Amino acid sequence: MDEQYQKTAKTSLRAAIDFCFDKQQQDYHWVAEVSADVTFTAEYVMFKQAVGFDLSDAHDLQRWLLHDQNKDGSWSLAPKHPGNVSTSTEAYLALRILGTPVEYPAMRKAREFIIRSGGVAKVRFFTRFFLATFGLIPWTAIPQMPAELILMPASSPLNIYTLSSWARSTLIPMLIVRHHQPIYALPNGTRRENNFLDAIWVDPSNKNIPFAPPLTTLLLEGEAIKFGFTAADKLLAMLGGLKRFPLRMRSRRACVGWLLEHQETAGEWAGYFPPMHGSVWALILEGYPLDHDHIRRGMDAIERLSITDALGKRLAVTVSPVWDTALMVNALCDAGLREDIRVHRAVEWLRGRQIMGPQGDWRVYRPNVQAGGWSFEYENTWFPDVDDTAVVVIALFKHDPSCAGSDSVSNAIKWILGMQCSDGGFAAFDYDNNKFWLHKIPFSDTDSLCDPSTADVTGRVLECFGFLLSHQKGSWDGALIHQVEKSSERAISFLLAKQEGMGGWWGRWGR
Repeated sequence: MDEQYQKTAKTSLRAAIDFCFDKQQQDYHWVAEVSADVTFTAEYVMFKQAVGFDLSDAHDLQRWLLHDQNKDGSWSLAPKHPGNVSTSTEAYLALRILGTPVEYPAMRKAREFIIRSGGVAKVRFFTRFFLATFGLIPWTAIPQMPAELILMPASSPLNIYTLSSWARSTLIPMLIVRHHQPIYALPNGTRRENNFLDAIWVDPSNKNIPFAPPLTTLLLEGEAIKFGFTAADKLLAMLGGLKRFPLRMRSRRACVGWLLEHQETAGEWAGYFPPMHGSVWALILEGYPLDHDHIRRGMDAIERLSITDALGKRLAVTVSPVWDTALMVNALCDAGLREDIRVHRAVEWLRGRQIMGPQGDWRVYRPNVQAGGWSFEYENTWFPDVDDTAVVVIALFKHDPSCAGSDSVSNAIKWILGMQCSDGGFAAFDYDNNKFWLHKIPFSDTDSLCDPSTADVTGRVLECFGFLLSHQKGSWDGALIHQVEKSSERAISFLLAKQEGMGGWWGRWGR
């Protein structure tokens, strides 16, 4: 290599290393903001308005929402993506709650975009749900969500554990909210038929928009499963949503019990905003006072997701300290800093985050698997994930190759092996969570109710296994080595079967 290039590369590397250590936290881990669209900030505003929490931060929230608006008046799901009608509707409502004048140019442009996109009638299920709680859409336009789902045994085809971990932890509190069907006040008052957003309806005289095609259409299109779910929903509606069903009180208690059991000591639920927001909301509707310990800790957890800076106040969807620290350790070890005390301290921080306790929804279908995973966040003992665990193991090994035979690495490898799905691939949080027919449920309009094996997570595991098998094999238990080799063969077969025609693979997680 040219000498000047070498010199430039070394200078650049030194600057990058200095930057990394400058960003290290006092307890030696790293964490960066997880960027998110405005949906979570908007829902935070709606929630505080609904339950009467203080909105003294209105100016900062307004500033962020307006900052993130596109030139065409819309808000997007990701940078440089086209505007999204649901995200834009939620942002518009939040800005109106915060007192932004409707004649403000940004609001006029937002209205024009939403109307061009079909208006409120075109929003997704979750946006509909939130609008219904303010009387902006009738509850009759929301699918029935019977709380009795919580009582279905794990052996049944449809139960809470056939849903992905994120869908499960978000849906259970929503079952409670759907039962209560609250109508909250907006700046113009509390009304079951509120006209607060009429300006962004194409036809505000008809807000009872169906959430599914007519049954005859579904039959003609051969959508048998969707027909069944939609017919069942109509029957449930005729029965009053089972609100007076003998098992309803027991179902609500079971939902609340699940929420209380799954709340982390510091207050989080599942480590990200939707379950935290929904769980606090559900508990309040079930009679928990605002100063109750579970509510207080839950709100503290939500506030820890907030970021206030020169751009305003916004909500991150989650935090990523384990992921960020593992990637940093990997990079710094590759840069020759394996012996640096700051890297050593970061590794110790990671080791202390391994989840060895009795919690974990993954145990429902894998009860005999050794615990040993890591989660993405600070507090998420119920939902460790395979992706983070694989990256942490690589980081531990790069820092100290002799750790291959340690209890920490051994337990992690056993957990990963136990989470391999029957198709040979690996999912993020669960085993064989691939019931794709769930996407025919009326409230599934984002096709995200399942956590199937994916190429990106499977590739990460193979990277981890390959790294370990190619170093210090002798320090391992022979039987475990054999299991890793057999698992790798199955994972490779899965990846080959999932390869796209152009030669690449589709990655779900985008990290």
